[in-house]
Amino acid sequence: MDAVQGYFQIVLTDAASKLTTFLLPWGKLRYLRGPMGLCSTNDIWCLLLDYVIFGFPWTKKIVNNILTLSPGLLSFLLSQLKMNFIFLLIAKLDDDYQAVISAFWSHSTIDQLSPSHAARVYKNIWDELSLIDDGNEGYLLTWGDRIVIPLTRNEILARLHFSHQGLTKMSLAAKSSYHWPGMNNDLKTLIASCTACQKYQASEPSEPLQSYTLDQTFLLN
Repeated sequence: MDAVQGYFQIVLTDAASKLTTFLLPWGKLRYLRGPMGLCSTNDIWCLLLDYVIFGFPWTKKIVNNILTLSPGLLSFLLSQLKMNFIFLLIAKLDDDYQAVISAFWSHSTIDQLSPSHAARVYKNIWDELSLIDDGNEGYLLTWGDRIVIPLTRNEILARLHFSHQGLTKMSLAAKSSYHWPGMNNDLKTLIASCTACQKYQASEPSEPLQSYTLDQTFLLN
């Protein structure tokens, strides 16, 4: 398992952040999280990861990689890492997702795949899918500008639902960046099961469109 941008998961104190200040044509910028390249960043990250996985049998940590030889420990290990805000490249742990990527690399058409193949759910967009390098020796599926999401769907749903904006705005936000089979139904189910959304959902009609003259909108006095 690979950590996603592991060093950036180290929050810097204000004093430490100021030490990373650098100049750009637009002004001074500084890191708020530990960047790669600092001699101490790797040490702090390794200490953090050592602390989190301490006591796990059949588990070995090598810099930003975690190896486990016990499949039964995997789900518990993932939960412990998430509780400690250490996020992994979930796509590498999703067997179905990896099967789709393998089929893509083999240049298979959707009709050449078995009826039970994981890629079948993408049959309507199969010829429009692409692969991008995720920067962690792995790949992510994309459909246009959208990322095809692996097992992290519940986390994405939670983030989309955080502000309780309702189905329409959630759908627009989701469709602008993400895709997975059944996404619309997942959004509807989430909204329907949320007490707050049901209580405060908009019941008033949309505001009528208003017209403006050119000088009101574009011209400055």
